[in-house]
Amino acid sequence: MTRGWVFAIGLLAVIAAAACVSRAPLQPPESALKSSASPNPILKTEPCASPAPVALQRPAVRDDTGCPETPARLRANVAVGGFGRASANEESAHFANDGNPDSSWNANLYPMQWLSVSLDGVYLTDGIELDVEQTPAGRTTHELWLGHPSGTRTLYKRFTDVYTEQGQTLAVDFEPPVRINEVMILTLSGPSWVAWREVRVFGVKAGKAEEAVEAPRWKLNKISGGLDKPVHVTHAGDGSGRTFVVEHPGRIRIIKDGVLSDIPFL
Repeated sequence: MTRGWVFAIGLLAVIAAAACVSRAPLQPPESALKSSASPNPILKTEPCASPAPVALQRPAVRDDTGCPETPARLRANVAVGGFGRASANEESAHFANDGNPDSSWNANLYPMQWLSVSLDGVYLTDGIELDVEQTPAGRTTHELWLGHPSGTRTLYKRFTDVYTEQGQTLAVDFEPPVRINEVMILTLSGPSWVAWREVRVFGVKAGKAEEAVEAPRWKLNKISGGLDKPVHVTHAGDGSGRTFVVEHPGRIRIIKDGVLSDIPFL
């Protein structure tokens, strides 16, 4: 065999050996795996531990590792024991507070329409969730009204021209918690029939249970007297120090520096 053939066969053997080496997966040296002082340490990731199942809870806050922390306080959905009423198709209004997310109330009519859930008592409430039932998606406007033991309703929040779609949840937190016995959602505009999949009201029975709620302590200070069934109060907003008080018969009175004016504002 000539020297040329020997050289060629040797060269092919070297190429084949190099190809085998290139296919072997690269591994870091064992010292790099064990040393914590490595500039690029190998991090071991583990799945978050599954929390114990609970009925309802606040959205969990995530820590630095991405795992949810234990919720600070559990809340009960007190809307389930309430009574549903509606502006239309009232016979199906109870589907909006039956605790079943697969059922829903539908007015079968376009806005304006309303849905009301009367609770089975007065509750100290710290939040409400509204599960949207809407096809097609689009921009809607809703008002959230709260009923009080005095027999009045007050406007608490307005969702103005917000984009809503099927399966979305509108959440409202009350800080501090409020005492209510009714929740009413008034839909003013939208691209489809007015409907809600589920209305959840989170709270505890008012009374002794209020002592167990983690809420700020408030002190009552008397500002003025001589009012006839006051139902609403607000400041003038002009720096004058005036306070407007609405009385149930329909008068708006003025209080300034603790003195109730004899002349009504309106």
